[in-house]
Amino acid sequence: MSINYTGLIPLLIQSIKELNAKVEYLETNYAMPGLRATTDIPDTQAEQGATLYQNTPNPFSETTQIKFHIPSSVKNASLCIYNLQGNQIKQFNIAQRGNGSQEISGREFTAGIYLYALITDGKEVDVKRMILTE
Repeated sequence: MSINYTGLIPLLIQSIKELNAKVEYLETNYAMPGLRATTDIPDTQAEQGATLYQNTPNPFSETTQIKFHIPSSVKNASLCIYNLQGNQIKQFNIAQRGNGSQEISGREFTAGIYLYALITDGKEVDVKRMILTE
């Protein structure tokens, strides 16, 4: 048995587009004063802990941005990109602390689904998925 991951991409993209349309509708029609979009990094994050956010846009074809927060107490931090076989294909060492972001170029990879993880002081903080289209 096997799974055709490439064949899943169009289905995933369509689902994400439908969800994005619903979110945009809700944000436009039911926005409450003072609330920010969920992709924004909260101002009160300060020193609460390392946090990894979903890349935007997702799916993407040219570039995407991954936001994160790393407390000043963290000595080593990196953002690692993995293929679905679990092989690490790219690593970005992160020197800055506080709120930050890393831009990813789609030209560096082939179309498909990738995982990315924030690792601080040797511990995995979180893992998220991103979809690269042709």
